[in-house]
Amino acid sequence: MLKHIFILSLSFLLFNAHAQDLQQPADMTAEQLNASTGPVAEQMKAPITDQLRAPTGLTVEQLRAPEQAVITDPFLEFGWIFPAEGKVQGSYRILVASAPFLLEEGVADLWDSGIVPGNRSVNISHGGSPLGPQSTCWWQVKVWSEDGRESAWSAPQQFNIAGYGSEMEENHWVELGSGNWVSKNVQRADFHTIEPELLVRDADGHIFADFGKSAFGILEFTATAHFDDVPLVIHFGERRGEDPTVHKHRGISNITYEAVEVVLKEGMHHYRVEFPERPPSNYLHSQDLAPHYP
Repeated sequence: MLKHIFILSLSFLLFNAHAQDLQQPADMTAEQLNASTGPVAEQMKAPITDQLRAPTGLTVEQLRAPEQAVITDPFLEFGWIFPAEGKVQGSYRILVASAPFLLEEGVADLWDSGIVPGNRSVNISHGGSPLGPQSTCWWQVKVWSEDGRESAWSAPQQFNIAGYGSEMEENHWVELGSGNWVSKNVQRADFHTIEPELLVRDADGHIFADFGKSAFGILEFTATAHFDDVPLVIHFGERRGEDPTVHKHRGISNITYEAVEVVLKEGMHHYRVEFPERPPSNYLHSQDLAPHYP
């Protein structure tokens, strides 16, 4: 039946949990440093001046994008990356406010830590009154080096405090606004589209697509069929065969393989592959994906 089908495009919605490397690099040569990227690398390239650059890499409860989550701990913890040109942090000051414009005016109506001596920049506990349930807050930090150089204020970062009670204990997903679903205390995963690294059509019309990595994601494609009810079988697998094919035998390993049939309609249409629902896993860290995920 493949001779009656023409695949126009193929893409993969990749499950992305905002992973990025924020670790300070080890000793690097000048060439390696100039070629490197990322917030720490950019700081290391900065010239030494009297004023430090603002702290970067802000986190709340170790979440890098806390505006895309709700936090259930009213005494949460803050973190940041100290500017590398300062060498060693000598002290810091944190402001927490109920609106970003207050921070712009230097006002902290929820907590002002004052200048706190110390070189810690992770797991700094909120020291003000418990933050109210179902509230949205903003915070920022500035730091001083051990030799007394002062940084600029960081950009304000938003975070959301969850409601309390049995409803929050039972529901893992929370809708902050219309269609804006976030998770409790866990970074929300977003999706972005990637194209195949390899796309091959053989003499029989079979199409092989290699996306270059195993990932959580969803396949989308656009196809044209000359008739209604044309069956198209798609084989998904983590292992590639010797030829450009999907390895279809799981054996005793945990290498994933699944075959899914999609029934095409006459004409050109866009399709998103629906996988059959699997029974709940007993694996310790397994989670159900949110119903609003694509």
